[in-house]
Amino acid sequence: MTNGGATYVPAPANSQGNATAGDTLRLPVHYNISTGSLAVSVSGVPSGVAAAITVTGPNNFSQAVSSTTTLSLLTPGTYTIAASSLTHSGTTYTPSPLTQQRVVSASLQPANASVVYARASGAITIAATGLPSGVTPTFTLSGASGTQQISGTQTISGLNPGAYTISAATLSHAGTTYTPSAPSANVNVTANGNTPVTFSYVASGGTNYFISHVHVTQATQRLDGSVELVAGRDALLRVFVQSTVANTARPDVRVRVYDGATLLQNVTIAAPEASIRTSVSQGTLQSSWNLAIPAANMRPGLRVVAELDPTGAFPDANAADNVWPAGGAPQAIATRNVPTFTVRFVPVVTGLVSGNVTVVNYEQFLSTARKIFPINSVVADVRAPFTSSATELQSNDANNGWTTVLSELNALRVAEGAPGQHYYGVVSTNYNSGIAGYGYVPGLTAIGWDKMPSGHEVAAHEWGHNFSRHHAPCSTSGDAGYPYPGGVIGQIGWNASTNSLVQSSAHDIMGYCSNNWISDYTWSAVLQYRGTQPSVASMRAGPMSAAPTDALLIWGRTVNGRIILEPAFRVRAAVLNAFSGTHRAELLDDAGATLHTVFFSSERVDHITDRDERHFAVVVPWSASLESRLTTIRVSDARSTREARVQSAVARSVLREDPDARVTSIGANGARISWNTDAYPMAMVRDASNGQIMGFVRRSGDAVATNGRRVEVVLSDGVRSVVQR
Repeated sequence: MTNGGATYVPAPANSQGNATAGDTLRLPVHYNISTGSLAVSVSGVPSGVAAAITVTGPNNFSQAVSSTTTLSLLTPGTYTIAASSLTHSGTTYTPSPLTQQRVVSASLQPANASVVYARASGAITIAATGLPSGVTPTFTLSGASGTQQISGTQTISGLNPGAYTISAATLSHAGTTYTPSAPSANVNVTANGNTPVTFSYVASGGTNYFISHVHVTQATQRLDGSVELVAGRDALLRVFVQSTVANTARPDVRVRVYDGATLLQNVTIAAPEASIRTSVSQGTLQSSWNLAIPAANMRPGLRVVAELDPTGAFPDANAADNVWPAGGAPQAIATRNVPTFTVRFVPVVTGLVSGNVTVVNYEQFLSTARKIFPINSVVADVRAPFTSSATELQSNDANNGWTTVLSELNALRVAEGAPGQHYYGVVSTNYNSGIAGYGYVPGLTAIGWDKMPSGHEVAAHEWGHNFSRHHAPCSTSGDAGYPYPGGVIGQIGWNASTNSLVQSSAHDIMGYCSNNWISDYTWSAVLQYRGTQPSVASMRAGPMSAAPTDALLIWGRTVNGRIILEPAFRVRAAVLNAFSGTHRAELLDDAGATLHTVFFSSERVDHITDRDERHFAVVVPWSASLESRLTTIRVSDARSTREARVQSAVARSVLREDPDARVTSIGANGARISWNTDAYPMAMVRDASNGQIMGFVRRSGDAVATNGRRVEVVLSDGVRSVVQR
């Protein structure tokens, strides 16, 4: 039935019973809400004008929205709200955001989305060449938005579209007059456009040479040097020198590098070209005076001073601008220590085929990450192979094999007590085009294929997700705040391994395009995240116990808010002490009394677009007395106390039955596991000598890779475990 904008379905739909004489037959029927709603708020649209918004969702749902409204009777799932620009009375109005997604659940409480329209405007970016450092030009801007005075080169935004005139003033500095080669420029401002204008100044009274910019780069840098750097990692210092007129001068540049007051380097750099350029060419390596700064000198107290033509070999109309920074006091270069990147590579076995990662080749998977990410030291090792219950990986993950591997690998990481350590699973696929990796955003677990040379870029991409980054907008959508259209890096990069520049047209590693590098946006965000959150485990869950102890592994996933709980297992692990999080796990006895409670947060799986999927894994203390009373594990959403909004999943222990576990060798390197799956839905296989987990098995008769090791089988009834040797 439908009531109040919602559909309710009965459970059961029909029922039968037998009535005997004198009895009252009762057949209860409960109605549950089966639909949801989406409230779309629209603002900024002129009165009487319809917004251009389309809502699409499950079952080919598509509906236009012209004003604030609530869409009801919706099938639960993910809905996309796409907004387009509109024009009224010659004025363009643009929406924000252009696209967004909301998850509609079966509830009377609607999901909410907001679209704000604003009048489109344009911008003008004014630049100047030929001026020494510290000289500020002035301009007059007149046009459709009136007349205003502009001090310094900058971007003037919020301008009404139309024609403008920019006039540049003549100025004097240190006895030299600087005159613009063209006194004014006419430009046309368009809606949502940014029109660049450059004025070239010519010095009178002689040629002026000056240092316009100095910066230090490690993988990416803005011209002004505002990207923060990493201590203990090789870097390149670039000094950009300009001349007011064409010339044949080849002056030296002397650079001094300090740690605080301690001089580390004092180097004179010869001119790289036959003349000094009249404008900056950041994308050409030989256009600047360059100095390699070794890793040992890259320190948090780094300071730099540069001096052009220190011997005065070339006549200069204004020698006062030959020192950077102005005044000659060394300039601090923002440099910070970063935590070690610790990663464990795991060869993942699917269908008895192992991903190819070994102690010999694991550095291949790190090669891109070492070059582009703000990391310094790396500690890596390779674990023994781990067999997933996923027996096949498909290019579109139609069988959820990829997400199964990711969830099991995350459970393995937590069960092995590795706080702050990344686990990277390497898999083998029988296809060459399709899904190549998955990772949590943020998190500590990711997986990727072993195909080279793409395998190392896949690894870097997935670690980018682990470092909290969403997709850059290149052949995919994701990060609405990414600053450069098309997912390009937007600034000049530097490849330290080849001492070569990467042009700004290259694509960010977090997109889906080729020719990948890292943008200043992604570098800075990863540096900030790793600097303030060095351990996702400690950030999200709380402190861990000092040493492994007997524990209970609770794990699973959420799909569009619905919790799916996996069978719990006894393990040896560092125990979590958590007091906050989005979800809670409760251990209950047969009377429903709480024996233990732990909070945790689920980590979102990136790359999945048709649903919101998150995984969780947590360990809690175990003891024989706890197991004697434990009958139920309940996992619920802790973010609301309203029962109607609480999602939960429950696992209950059953009476112990004979697991009838059998291990059958398959050659020298495999074992087939068989058991009573009616009472024990899942098996965990361990090395009998040291307890290391070899794999998870969900189907009786499936196999694990053993590499000749003797195994023991741990069987779970959902809550409690039985060990069979």
